[in-house]
Amino acid sequence: MGSAPAARNRQQRSGLFRLYLFKQRTSRLRVSILKTAPVTSRLERQAREGNSRQISKHQEPEIDFTMAREENLYMARLAEETERYEDLVHFMRKVVESGQELNDEERNLLSVGYKNIVGGFRSSWRSLALIEQRDLDAGSLRLDLLTNYRRRLELQLEATCDEVTQLIDKHLLPTATSTDCKAFYLKMKADYCRYMSEVAQDEKFRTVVETAHRAYEE
Repeated sequence: MGSAPAARNRQQRSGLFRLYLFKQRTSRLRVSILKTAPVTSRLERQAREGNSRQISKHQEPEIDFTMAREENLYMARLAEETERYEDLVHFMRKVVESGQELNDEERNLLSVGYKNIVGGFRSSWRSLALIEQRDLDAGSLRLDLLTNYRRRLELQLEATCDEVTQLIDKHLLPTATSTDCKAFYLKMKADYCRYMSEVAQDEKFRTVVETAHRAYEE
């Protein structure tokens, strides 16, 4: 009779011990998972960063400047056909800055682009000048708004004309080899100085007028 309770006690202790071991193994497994998770994430991040660096490296091929010039010239032709004149001068500036002399077609593309942009500024400026004369009695606030708007247009016109003359002085004239080519650029420079003189004031006016005269005479 005394052996039966002792046997039950041993079974209970054995069951409790197995439960304890199970809980311990479960706890260690949970800790192991938590410890390895950041490592996995770190490895994944490193792999992603490595792939990103490889992609970035592949996206920066060695530039073929000859091809770049031809591509910009093609885009300039497309812009001219679609009457996107700001895009036209953007691409032609890149062609000019490539350092090669422009041929007849390329000179004409450059001229057409800037002529249309500046022509739009000049036309708008003349319209604003007429409106300003018409609305002299409209009140000081409206006149101030109109004057500020006209001045902004003048600054845009002057900046564009300055851009043309700088391209001519820094890139186009130094690469021009023929007399006709040089004459084309000098006349173009004189024209854009004259356009600036239409809106320039004081010292700026005198400077651009003198520059225009010199360019026409050359």
